[in-house]
Amino acid sequence: MVSKIKLISHRFLTFSDNENTAQGLLSALDNKVSYVEFDIRITKCGTAVIYHDPEAIDNDGVSHKINTVKYSDFNTLKGRFKTIPSLDEVLDIASNHSNKSAKLLIDIKDFGYEKDIYSSVVKKKLSDRSIYVSWLPEVIYALHKLTPLSKFCFSYWCKPPSASTKESHIVFKSQNGEIKNQPSTNNIGKSSGWYIEGALSGKLRDIISMVCVPRHMLDASLVNEYHQNGIEVSSFSYLNIKDIIDDKKYYNIDYFFVDSKKVFDSKK
Repeated sequence: MVSKIKLISHRFLTFSDNENTAQGLLSALDNKVSYVEFDIRITKCGTAVIYHDPEAIDNDGVSHKINTVKYSDFNTLKGRFKTIPSLDEVLDIASNHSNKSAKLLIDIKDFGYEKDIYSSVVKKKLSDRSIYVSWLPEVIYALHKLTPLSKFCFSYWCKPPSASTKESHIVFKSQNGEIKNQPSTNNIGKSSGWYIEGALSGKLRDIISMVCVPRHMLDASLVNEYHQNGIEVSSFSYLNIKDIIDDKKYYNIDYFFVDSKKVFDSKK
């Protein structure tokens, strides 16, 4: 059973000293990981870079918003900025690596640069290996318009988010499970997402082929409801193989976002 479970390396965590690095991706691919996920933020100059949070710490311990710093200044700031690769750099690694079967889950955190991101993927001939992921519905709507045959995964909270989540994120709430396309030019450099009680409905549901929900919010009936309509379910995050096997048996989810290289090693 373990060999058939689909594991996603979440930000290449523990494959290198820091998450979302070029070295981490290279190590994950060297270890024959089949699914790798990374996050995209946009810099002041419009460069797509691989980083999860809206801000990063420089060599002096000062925090800077990614979207307020030019990519050319990253090496000057040093600190965490020195380890942040560009999208083109990680796509080059994926394109040139011998692990040609690995799928790329591209989690887009900022809205408005979908055309540039898609163009980079196409240029590296990685379209058939890419799955676009986002907590922002406007990102998925925009990408679907550009590439309707691509695979899309929508991440959301399917149960009420915690107080700490609300403190660190802008939380939008859907009243009936439907989220219309309402693009915002101001949705960049932030952490935001949607709370939907239960399953997604409407046009966005018709576009996606997968959803991603937090592990502690998993519900067997929700997973079954999506499966009945051909939509796969993924969940985050996992640190050991036992929890993965247990959740596979109980919930029958399709993909597991994994935060530890040890889990991949245990499958060998």
